[in-house]
Amino acid sequence: MIEYNSRQITDEEAHLALDLAVEQVRRSLPLYTDHCQNHSSVNGIYPACDNVQWTCGFWPGEIWLAWEHVCGADRSDVNNQRRTGADKKKDSDECIAGQAECGAGSLSACASEYAEEFRAAAMKLSESFEYRIENKIEVDHHDMGFLYTPSCVAAWKLTGDEKARNAAILAADQLMTRFQEKGEFFQAWGKLGEPGTYRYIIDCLMNLPLLYWASETTGDPRYQEAARRHITTCMRYSFRADGSTYHTFFMNQDGTPSHGETCQGYKDDSFWARGQAWGVYGSVLSYRYDPKPEYLEIFHRALDFYLSRLPEDLVPYWDMVFSDGSGEPRDSSSAAIVACGLLEARRYLPQEEAQKCEALARQMLYSLTENYTVWGGRCLSEMDGKAGGDASDERFDKKPGGKSDEKLAGMFDDEDSVKTVKTQNKDMIPGAGLLLHGTYSKKSPYNTCTEEGVDEYTSWGDYFYMEALTRLTRDWKSYW
Repeated sequence: MIEYNSRQITDEEAHLALDLAVEQVRRSLPLYTDHCQNHSSVNGIYPACDNVQWTCGFWPGEIWLAWEHVCGADRSDVNNQRRTGADKKKDSDECIAGQAECGAGSLSACASEYAEEFRAAAMKLSESFEYRIENKIEVDHHDMGFLYTPSCVAAWKLTGDEKARNAAILAADQLMTRFQEKGEFFQAWGKLGEPGTYRYIIDCLMNLPLLYWASETTGDPRYQEAARRHITTCMRYSFRADGSTYHTFFMNQDGTPSHGETCQGYKDDSFWARGQAWGVYGSVLSYRYDPKPEYLEIFHRALDFYLSRLPEDLVPYWDMVFSDGSGEPRDSSSAAIVACGLLEARRYLPQEEAQKCEALARQMLYSLTENYTVWGGRCLSEMDGKAGGDASDERFDKKPGGKSDEKLAGMFDDEDSVKTVKTQNKDMIPGAGLLLHGTYSKKSPYNTCTEEGVDEYTSWGDYFYMEALTRLTRDWKSYW
């Protein structure tokens, strides 16, 4: 494992960064409660959208992480196993009533009020996910995990909401319809069985925790058995000998392997950064559910390759074939995803290796927080590492002021919901994200994607940044 001498984010700095992230989420609630958040920003602002994209689950996930941060909800393994849905709902209600222990730092004085805002918004969004799956709206693809794990599974785990649980089970059922017996994989997109789309993609490793959860909550082993079969196929064909990954992998219709390609990487034999990140995090999640030594071995190979291609600030270019001086855009979301994978992996590794994983994650999160956040590293540079401040700090002023920001014009139906909030940083406005310099889809002469979301905020980048900070600041129980 490659080691760096870079600065690590401290616990205090991580708490303060999460405070700032939570406040930015709160400011944007009016924009994305009746609507969802677009997959990526446009000129630094997320347009609102209907609940039809594969990425719509990440914004509710951010809201639930924010709710947990201000509530300090206890979700230890033992307690979670023994508590019923009614018990979880009672815990949630107590937090909102101010009877539960609230979060640390600047937000604590407002925790009860914030908790009510966050839960109400997240539950309203959860209802839209229930409607989407019941009416089969844009669900004929494999991304049910990305959609329903951070939204409805999280809602069930945190509040015991039965409607959210049922919606997530329906999403698992929908994902099961994509399983191909010949080849043993979940077909990513397109008409089932069609030769031109008879393939899976590396991202799908992140959709499979939904199936393990479905088996756990229903007692039906079919879900986890299909997940294990897909993982076996993916581990066999998607990871190259050097630890790099293919974005997509085609299978022949008789079930034999055909070839790897890219859709969003630079070209077929390059190293798409986000795909590599999915491989790192997805392989260790696979190990959590099915602890086979070869899964950890693949995690290490994928991680070592990723580390070997990083620039000095530990945030990759959108394809890892590029390096410093290339002039190509970065993808900050990949660094956030890998940081989560590292913090998950430390649970399963010997102490020395676990410490190295945590150190790497802290270094990546320091770089992201200092150089890539909407607040521009203010919490690390100007606050001198002090976690706290007080609730009267203007960064946490709850009163909207002034006119609607020009950048928001025409992007939302409700002009009253886009008023700028008083802040030290002019970019921390409703509609802005957390992590700058993400890349959704970059066109090249060799790939097949449509270019969008280049050098912008990305919804998953913001979510995984918050998840990584949460993993550092509490004994967090994963939604995945």
